[in-house]
Amino acid sequence: MEWGRNAGTFKVLSPGWIYFYLSSKRYPLAQLGLCGISYFDSMDTIRLNNIVLYARHGVAPEERELGQRFFLDVEIHADLSAAAQTDKLSQAINYEAVYHTVATTFTGSTCQLLEGIAWRVMQALFQEYPVERVTIRVRKPSVRIEGVLDSVEVELSRNREEMGDG
Repeated sequence: MEWGRNAGTFKVLSPGWIYFYLSSKRYPLAQLGLCGISYFDSMDTIRLNNIVLYARHGVAPEERELGQRFFLDVEIHADLSAAAQTDKLSQAINYEAVYHTVATTFTGSTCQLLEGIAWRVMQALFQEYPVERVTIRVRKPSVRIEGVLDSVEVELSRNREEMGDG
């Protein structure tokens, strides 16, 4: 699909990206998704990978009583240009503070579902930091499933607008 005027041309290309062409240069604008359009995001990214926490989440009473290890990946998108330009921690999102927010929220309550605790962590990050988008992956290695697998993982990803008031 293609449409445009004298200033440039818009094209929808596989795998669903919308591009704007101007003077033979291609600029990605948005990606078409199953539930609408996800706008092209030039935000910077901070990732905390493979956080290991001991907590009491699960459906079974033993899981909530005994607890177990969980592994989390946290990805936050924000404008990091002030920190990059000044090289000052006061202009940055402090990774250690983010870690403590994640750890305190994750271990401070009990949820039956991984989705529930991931949502609470996202809410805390949006409340505490000037982030525009958060993605949380929670892995549970000890699952009560008959079969062989390393872990079960839930991933939630939202932007500030989608979270609303939390």
